[in-house]
Amino acid sequence: MPGVKDVILQNNGMKLLILADEKYGKDIFNQLSAGQYIQTFDQEPPTLDEIFKMKAGARHE
Repeated sequence: MPGVKDVILQNNGMKLLILADEKYGKDIFNQLSAGQYIQTFDQEPPTLDEIFKMKAGARHE
């Protein structure tokens, strides 16, 4: 899907989409919700921990 950098399957079965840029949020929401119910859609900036992992890489977890 254009604008999605990564998809992470979480323990609760939900999928976390990492966007390449926040500008893609509205288009992605429209594509995902086209005629369907979405229980949760939340667009928020990454946490400091997530930023560190993106910059330093997973080897530092």
